[in-house]
Amino acid sequence: MAVVHPDDCHRSLPMPLPATPPTPSAPARPRRRGRSPLLVVCLAGLLATGCAQPGETRGTPGEAGPKDASPSGPAASTPSASPSPSRSASVSPPLPAAADGEDLRACADGSCEVEVSGPATVPLPDRFGLGTLRVTSVGDEDVRMLTTLTRSGFSSNGGCAATITGATADMPAHVRLTCPVGEEAVVNEMSLEVGGIRDGSTVLRIRPAG
Repeated sequence: MAVVHPDDCHRSLPMPLPATPPTPSAPARPRRRGRSPLLVVCLAGLLATGCAQPGETRGTPGEAGPKDASPSGPAASTPSASPSPSRSASVSPPLPAAADGEDLRACADGSCEVEVSGPATVPLPDRFGLGTLRVTSVGDEDVRMLTTLTRSGFSSNGGCAATITGATADMPAHVRLTCPVGEEAVVNEMSLEVGGIRDGSTVLRIRPAG
């Protein structure tokens, strides 16, 4: 059996290091099963935005939506079109007073001023070269008359609207006159003027021409 010197033993054997006591580790906390932070944030965001979809903007509760671009304030009232004044109905001037009233026989001597209402026959003197003057109608603006021609000649100054019709088997030659108020017509030797019209009546002025 070999003998080991104590010095050799001292030199050969390393000195054991003091053992470091193990550091007690903190006990691991059991993991709580629940919502992840991302899910909590998402839920909070959904509650705040009212579950808005992608691309949709929603305001928070109590926040007004998009405002109109137009300035706020009371709406301007549209001015209503003022009614156009209606045209007043034209009123015919009153008839002038006729010197001979309604006495048509006053015209037999060729000079008269008479009031005529509706169809009537006015006598004329033979020197006028005309028969009787018949008033056929009194309109709102003119008077229509007819007179026969008692001689071959016929003359007119162009006043009123005159239409001459030759003799027929039933009627001698005659002339039709349409005379507005204030216009004078000279037919053969007679001067004729309509002095006024009102409510179906007229005033005729007859006198010798020239």
